[in-house]
Amino acid sequence: MKILKQIINELKQTERLTPKQLLALTVYTVVFCAIIALIILGFDLLLQFGLAQFLKI
Repeated sequence: MKILKQIINELKQTERLTPKQLLALTVYTVVFCAIIALIILGFDLLLQFGLAQFLKI
């Protein structure tokens, strides 16, 4: 039971995000994920093209 009291105390001390902060962090996360996805897509297309050229030879 002591652990539950500690958890509740920690939750009471946490600071909640404002809606403006939440929206900003959500936008940053979506943009970051999109950039990472584009990088992975670029590597995938590059490797796909390279493998196709290698197999043609």
